[in-house]
Amino acid sequence: MKGLMNYSLILLTAFLVVSCGNEKKNITSGTPGETAGLTTEVTNVKVEEWVKKGVECYGIVILNYQDGSTTGRVVKSKVMAVREDRVKMKAIESISFSDAVGCDKLGISFGETWWETEGDIFKTQENAQAYLVKRNWATN
Repeated sequence: MKGLMNYSLILLTAFLVVSCGNEKKNITSGTPGETAGLTTEVTNVKVEEWVKKGVECYGIVILNYQDGSTTGRVVKSKVMAVREDRVKMKAIESISFSDAVGCDKLGISFGETWWETEGDIFKTQENAQAYLVKRNWATN
């Protein structure tokens, strides 16, 4: 019995160590027009020198579908804070992936904030849109 308890404790400890070391958050979504989420991963972000607190710029918001497709939209943003491994952004416009009634949360609203961990911050809207086109994430 004591051996079983020790074995269980070792397995629980190993599970916790593995779980806590995983910084990736993955929320999948349904098909286009249904529920959706974002995928983020903490990395060492290398931001350009112009990215400073208070600067207006453009970020991207992506929507990952269960079928593996991804759609992206450009959002006008403001840099709220710059950290070693991430940048806090605030949306200064609202965007939506769907115009259907009740789907207003498929996007981002004015004033919402997020931590940019991928470094996808652009000085101009054109540069952000070109990035979406390059990644085949541009919406029609």
